[in-house]
Order: sequence, then structure tokens, then C-alpha cells
Amino acid sequence: MKSDVSVFQIFTVFLILDSIRAGGSDECPSSMWIQFRSGCYTLLPAALKNTFGIDKARELCKVSGADIISINNEEENIFITETFKKEWQGPEEVFLGIFFDTDDNTFKWFDNSEVTFTNWTEEEVSEELLNTCAALHTRSGRWRKMSCENFTEMRTLCKVTLYSNRKNGDSDQNILTLSLVIVFSMLISVAVIIILAQCKRRALSSRLSSTSYQPANRAPFNDESILVDAEEREFCA
Repeated sequence: MKSDVSVFQIFTVFLILDSIRAGGSDECPSSMWIQFRSGCYTLLPAALKNTFGIDKARELCKVSGADIISINNEEENIFITETFKKEWQGPEEVFLGIFFDTDDNTFKWFDNSEVTFTNWTEEEVSEELLNTCAALHTRSGRWRKMSCENFTEMRTLCKVTLYSNRKNGDSDQNILTLSLVIVFSMLISVAVIIILAQCKRRALSSRLSSTSYQPANRAPFNDESILVDAEEREFCA
């Protein structure tokens, strides 16, 4: 689990940097993404275990303003399966960003796009389950219903619309926020280093100033010493 987490963390950093670099453009965030019409797609590098759940996959996609893949027509479904053969070369299945909503007994996309296309396997067309999500078979393009939590391992495909087509500038705002957080963190680090250096310098100066030259203590004068001193001056004269 630790190795998976570290891979996800590294990939998250790359997604943040790519998003910041491409902010405000009408192109995909980076070469890690593949464009098809108004969408960009990228495959997360590690398999997600059921100890994380599908929500973890969504969090990783959302770093770049994306979400788990939604498929809105047959052309997009074909594009994804063909790209797996040519570019991603596996795995056998990936998460689909679709879930069964028990409130109205219909399937819905996590990214709130309208369900205008489905490609269920024939034996699952009429099957409806609680806590149901789905997986895409990358070779056949068929969809399989599965539990949103109880699965062995699954890869995640993220999808994001082009920056120029996003609604209300939410993604650009997220990128700006990430940029400000990173810059602010760097400024705080520099400020802390400067403050610590000044504190050390002041402490050293304080120690040096408190250490002054003090003459050796002389014995107090008495009548005998005064007499001896007078005699010595008289002898020298």
C-alpha cells in the first residue's frame, strides 16, 4: 500500500505542475494527456486497490480539474479502446466514472454529464445493483457493472475538457489557487530561514557584548602597604 501511495503522490505533483504550466491555454495540460475532440485523457500510473475505493481515484483526477472517464458517444468509446491498444497498452479494465443512483434508479456520470450512450455487456443490461459502479474492458469496449468499493485492483482513466470550454472558469480558478498555495509556501519557508538566521546573529552579538575586559583585582590598600610604597619612592629619589 505504501508503494502505491508514493506513486500516487509523485504523479499528483506532476499533475499539479502540468496544470500550472498550461493554465489559461486551450490545449491539454501536457504531453501526458491525449486529446480527442473537446476532451483530454490520461491514464494514472498505478492500480488502485479496494482499500482506497473509487473516491481516491476521483481525488487524483481532480488535481488537474479532471474526473474519472465519462463516455458520451460511440466514437469516444472507440477512441478510448484504440488508444489503449496504441498508446497505453493495457490494462484489461479501467474505472468508468459512472454510478447507480438509487434515488431515481438510473446511472449517472460523476462529472455530471448527461448519460447519452451506454455499452453494457448483454448479460448485464437489465441488472441493477446497490453501490454499483462500472468498469470498461479496454479491448472490447464493453462495460461491466462492479461494486464501487469491493474490487481487487483497477486502473483509472481521467478526462478533462479543454480549458477554453470549461464552465465558469472553475478549473482556471483551481489552478490559480494551487499556484498561490505553492508560492505562498515557498515565501513562508524563506521567511522562516531569514528569521532563524537573524535570531542566531542577535544571540551571538549579545554574548559578545556581555563579555567585556575586566582588570585584575588589586588588593585593598592598608597602612603597611602605604608605608612601603612611600619608602620605595624615597629610595628611588
